[in-house]
Amino acid sequence: MNGRTCILLIIVCALVVSCSLFMKFLALDYNTCIQNMNAKYTALTSQQSLKF
Repeated sequence: MNGRTCILLIIVCALVVSCSLFMKFLALDYNTCIQNMNAKYTALTSQQSLKF
């Protein structure tokens, strides 16, 4: 294994670790965002059903 592939492996591992940590930090915001979108969607659908 030459140096270039070793450096690439290290970069990929660092990206995966940082990405997983980033997603772990974002998980709470992501869940609240999904809950807000679900609330907006149910409000829109209830308004639509009232119109029909």
